[in-house]
Amino acid sequence: MRAPAFLRALSMKIPARSSASATVAPWPCRSSFDECLIEKLEILMCHHDHDECTNYSSASWLTSALETSIAVQKMTIESILENNNGSCDVQDGDRKAVDEFVEDVVELLDSCNRLRDRLESVQKYIDSLRTVLHCLDGRYCAEPSEAMLGRARAGLECCETMERRCAMLDKCSSGLRKLAEKIIAQGATLPTCGSKTLISTSSSSIETPCSELPSILSGSKAISILICGVFDIALSFKSKRGLPVIQHANSTAWSSCLQGLHKELKEEIEKRRRSSNVVFNELREVVSAAKNLRDLVNFPWHENKARRVELRTSVQEVRRTCDVLEEGIRPFEGRINELYRNLISSRVALLDLLSQA
Repeated sequence: MRAPAFLRALSMKIPARSSASATVAPWPCRSSFDECLIEKLEILMCHHDHDECTNYSSASWLTSALETSIAVQKMTIESILENNNGSCDVQDGDRKAVDEFVEDVVELLDSCNRLRDRLESVQKYIDSLRTVLHCLDGRYCAEPSEAMLGRARAGLECCETMERRCAMLDKCSSGLRKLAEKIIAQGATLPTCGSKTLISTSSSSIETPCSELPSILSGSKAISILICGVFDIALSFKSKRGLPVIQHANSTAWSSCLQGLHKELKEEIEKRRRSSNVVFNELREVVSAAKNLRDLVNFPWHENKARRVELRTSVQEVRRTCDVLEEGIRPFEGRINELYRNLISSRVALLDLLSQA
C-alpha cells in the first residue's frame, strides 16, 4: 500500500541524512562569572516596573543598578584571583585584555568622580530651595514681606541658573561614549572562552589557549559604563546625550542580556525626555514644583486671596518633593564611593599580576 500523499510530500522535505560537511555554531560556553552576571542583569530588569516608584528612572531602581555594578566588580576581583589561582603568570592570550582594562578603568574612575560632582550639584540645588522655603514659610509670619519675597525670587533665579549650568556638564557621558566605542572595537578581537590564539616565537608559531579572563574584564567594563551612563543622565537637569552603546562583535553569554537592558533603558529615557527634559523621577518633580513656585512668586499674588492659598500649597509641594528627592539620593554617594573603591581594587589586582609576571 502506498503512503498517503501528504506523508510522501512531508518525507520529501526531510533530508535522509545530514551533510557530513555541515557545521553548527557552538553555543558560547558559560563560566560561573557569566552565570552570575546574567542572573544579576535579569534581576535588575525584573526590578523595573511601569510604576513611577520602581521604573528605570526612579531612585529605587538606580540604587539597585549601582549595587549591581558594585557586585559585578567584586565578582571581577574574585575571578581574577581564581583565574590565576595563585599563579603569577598572565597567559599570553590574556595580556592584551589585561592591559586594556588597566588603561580603560581610569576613565571609569574619572566618571565616578564626575558623578559625585553632579550629586553635589543636586544637593546644592535642594539646599537653595530650602532657603527659599524659609523665606516663604507661613509659620514665621502671616505672609512674607516684600524683602522676603525679593530674597525668595533671587533664590529661585539662582536655582534656575544651577539647572542651566548642570545641563551643560556633558563631559562625563562624552568620556564614557569614547570608552564604549573603544570597547566595541576591542570586541572584534575578543576571544571566546576555550578558543586559541597564535603566539609568534623566533622559530615558530604556537597555539595558546585563552582563558575566561578577557570576557570577564569586558563584562565588568561594559556594565560599569552602562550604569555610569544612566546616572550621568539621571543627575542631569537637561541632558541631551543618550546612553553609550555597548556591544561586541563576538557573542558572549552575557552580551544579549546586557543588550536587552540597554534597549529598555534607552526606550525609557527617550519616553521621559518627550514629557520633560529631566529624566530622573524625583528630580523632575522637584524641578516642576520649583517652576510653579517661581511663577507664583513673580505674580502679584498678594492682591488675590486665592493666589495666597496657591502659594502656601506650592511651598508645601516644594518641601515634600525636596524631602523625597533627598531621601532617594541619600544612598547614591556611598554606592558611588564603593564602586570607585572596587574599580581600584580590580585594577590593582591586575597590576600586581603584571608586575610579577
